[in-house]
Amino acid sequence: MRNCLLSPGFRRGLIGLLIAGLMAGAPSAGPAKAAIPAAQKIKGIIARNPHQRAFWGISVVNLETGKPLLAINEDRLFVPASILKIVTGYGAWDTFGPGHRFTTDVLTTGTLTPDGRLNGSLIVSGGGDPSWSYRFFENDFAKPVQAFAQSLIKSTGLTRVDGDLVIDDTRYLHEPSGPDWAWEDLQWSYGARIGAFCFNDGVMALEITPSGGGGAVSTRFMPDYAGASVHNEAAARQGAAQDDLICFKPFDSDRVYLAGFVSPNSSPLTLRLAVSDPALSAGWWLCDELNRQGVTVSGQVRVRHRYHYRALEPMPGPVRRLASIPGRTLAELLVPILEKSINPYAELLLRNIGAASPRGDSPERVAGAEALYARWPGLLKPGQNIQLRDGSGLSRSNLLTPAMMTGLLALIRKSEHFEPFLALLPASGSEGTLRNRLGGRTTGRIFAKTGRITQVVSMAGYVRTAGGRWLAFCVIVNNCEPFAFATKTAIDDIVEILYRHY
Repeated sequence: MRNCLLSPGFRRGLIGLLIAGLMAGAPSAGPAKAAIPAAQKIKGIIARNPHQRAFWGISVVNLETGKPLLAINEDRLFVPASILKIVTGYGAWDTFGPGHRFTTDVLTTGTLTPDGRLNGSLIVSGGGDPSWSYRFFENDFAKPVQAFAQSLIKSTGLTRVDGDLVIDDTRYLHEPSGPDWAWEDLQWSYGARIGAFCFNDGVMALEITPSGGGGAVSTRFMPDYAGASVHNEAAARQGAAQDDLICFKPFDSDRVYLAGFVSPNSSPLTLRLAVSDPALSAGWWLCDELNRQGVTVSGQVRVRHRYHYRALEPMPGPVRRLASIPGRTLAELLVPILEKSINPYAELLLRNIGAASPRGDSPERVAGAEALYARWPGLLKPGQNIQLRDGSGLSRSNLLTPAMMTGLLALIRKSEHFEPFLALLPASGSEGTLRNRLGGRTTGRIFAKTGRITQVVSMAGYVRTAGGRWLAFCVIVNNCEPFAFATKTAIDDIVEILYRHY
């Protein structure tokens, strides 16, 4: 049983401490001729069909000597996909520290009586905290709303709200999606919209249950709220395959359209869908939960957004703070970012970095990228070896070079943060996105972030080789075959060669 959120990471951290103790006796870099057969093997892999038609970039560095072991297009710019989260994640770690907690303020423009009755609006001001999501840990959509409502009631003593519930989403300029995100991603959880306050990462689940004898299927939302609805034309039919069900949700609506067929004998199917406005959905869910916990809200649910083309709507009166509710530590938040590649979390981190280092009228997303460039000016050179357009890697306008990535990994290796940060990366054959990759002899010896979007596959991280050396590596493939299965296997083969031959 897992007794704490970071137990796999802590376990790897202890292993990392043991490894660090052994490093003093690790063998030095071998003769140059050892690299030749490995390089030839790797070049042979990328020369095969269909890999030779793709664009490959590889950088491998011996972290004990600082010398490159393999360089193929290492200074060319590539679309990186989710390995970009290493830049965002470590940037947040270096900016805020692993123990930092983002907070959500509870405010009011009214007065709170001794018996807990609030005469005026209850304002929940988002601080960019992605903590209020349990779907990656306990798979229960109700718990984060329940937990937040309990914290709010306990910290304020509220018993009734005679006014509106206002979700203040103005910490960031209203940019709910990143630039150049693919439109077909935007209805699903991995393309969820970004907001300064939300529950379950701005995602709702739609459960579809077929009737055993065929005919209509039933649906329900989790969590359920007044803004979501289904236009259901789906039916159960014998022999139906997974691709026979069609789901469509417009970007600016929470009305879901279902059509097609599901097998009558299949288990309930759960679709995780992005809500149209995370702050508004959070307001509805929180209002319902406050009522369930005995705090009646008599007014409406409203949202405040900040737009670059419109003056900010003023508060109805002077604001005072009732409470501040802290979330999880940054180290905890980095688990779903680095192990499970959760995009909304990474986007919030980049915006929080920008909010902490504002750049005039620049959106927080842009200010965050500029703050990261300024943090490592000798390494991150915008327009030369990196272009950050978002924090998650979903944007096709992100660019970086493999050499820049191994340079950052080398910088992390030399820092005091290396072992705890290493413990957050998926371990080969056992955790996160590497759970089913690079098993066997390499299990627990590769610590890396993977990436994949359409026609892009990547992996970057560290190898603890069979010879006892530490390597930093980055492999990025652009313009690969559509489904990328063969490309992922080829990258795994390359990393295994690094493990065996160095």
